[in-house]
Amino acid sequence: MARDGGIDSTLLLTKSDLVNVLDLESMIGEVMREHGIHVIPLSNRSGAGYDRLRETLVKGRTYCLIGSSGVGKSTILNRL
Repeated sequence: MARDGGIDSTLLLTKSDLVNVLDLESMIGEVMREHGIHVIPLSNRSGAGYDRLRETLVKGRTYCLIGSSGVGKSTILNRL
């Protein structure tokens, strides 16, 4: 839907600390290959990935977070 609307999307993969590194890299690679979407894994426990996320944000642009309840949208906003 985002791609059809010309929206540049990034998948924020929260709770990445719950998966071992090799499985995480494999899953990210699969998403990128099959869907051509940029993926940033985040860990709210360690803070991993937040520097990378901050680097992608551009002043003056509008962003939105979409996801099910409990996936960490509010936590991401509060941490930023």
